[in-house]
Amino acid sequence: MKKIDNLVGTTYLNKYKIIKLLGTGGMNSTVYLAQNINYNEEDNHLEKFKYVALKFIKRTLDTSADNWTKILDEKVTIGRLMDNPYIVELELCFPSSSTSNSIVFSMEYVDGPSLKSLIRSRGCLSIVEALSIFKKIILGVNFMHDRERTIIHRDLKPENILLSKDLLDVKISDFGVSSVVQNIDDNDYNILSNEVDVFGTIPYICPDVIGMNKDRPRVTKQFDFHALGIIFYEMIVGEKPLEIENEMDPSVITYFKKYDITPLKKINPKFKNQIENMFLKLTASKSHDIEYRYDDCLQIIADIEKIERVISGQDQEEPLLIPTSKRSYQFGNSFKISDKKSLQQILLKKPTFWAVSGIVLLFLFLLIFSLSIYL
Repeated sequence: MKKIDNLVGTTYLNKYKIIKLLGTGGMNSTVYLAQNINYNEEDNHLEKFKYVALKFIKRTLDTSADNWTKILDEKVTIGRLMDNPYIVELELCFPSSSTSNSIVFSMEYVDGPSLKSLIRSRGCLSIVEALSIFKKIILGVNFMHDRERTIIHRDLKPENILLSKDLLDVKISDFGVSSVVQNIDDNDYNILSNEVDVFGTIPYICPDVIGMNKDRPRVTKQFDFHALGIIFYEMIVGEKPLEIENEMDPSVITYFKKYDITPLKKINPKFKNQIENMFLKLTASKSHDIEYRYDDCLQIIADIEKIERVISGQDQEEPLLIPTSKRSYQFGNSFKISDKKSLQQILLKKPTFWAVSGIVLLFLFLLIFSLSIYL
């Protein structure tokens, strides 16, 4: 078999014609788009997908036994999340060779961009579109959290949210570092997955991991809620909520224990307080904020619907849960709006800017044209 990074144009297992490289990811993974040559549109009860994403993961010398066990757990985790419209479906899983040092996942292929690519191409999303996408993400997370054995994703981020071309289908992907928790009661639980290391992507990691008992870690829904808050902020603003110089710096995880965000109305006056309050509840990490945290995804969905009502004028705007005067900003007693946020406030959040600019330019053109007639 060819190297995992050079499979384009080959046929894998006499079944999958590999079309192109889709990308590479963590845990030494490489993902290809492939066509199932055995697929029959008239009889697809055996071969569900015509096109699949083939994810190859190869164990290397620096892959610890614990990390490899975590990778192998992904098969079991995704297998528990079948037939949900908001989660990428696993078709098959098999070793890529006779050894146990590599594994291949054949998964549902989603034909559109990742949420990260969409945000990058747009700058940010309108609040209406962001809420629509976010609600579908929450429905997927609710399906994970509502299992008898709760599944905590632990690496939710825009790269792992996949969209169809028409942006109507939204699917959560990449469960390689997820945790499985069996809740016995409010005070007792069992972690059923390998939890030796702290997993996730630093800017999205919940501060609750700080000081966590490695022998008996407490992995909760808040790990995902915190990441969801960052994702939602990125959708509506176009960048992360706090200024980060180095996204690989572990101290970034502590930021939400120390700092509050710039008031959203300073970025866009049209943002309703309900939007900022939802963000606060998702990311609440300071001792006096934790009381605002969500208990489950259904509460988040209720707040999304509340935001939709206030935007449509059916409900009144509510006060901020944390007044701006009682916040601890990242830059002393003031807040900072980055150049990108300022530019976005003008160009992306205020369509009237373009209308006014157009009128002014048209007026100047007509004035110059009129003067040229008399000269």
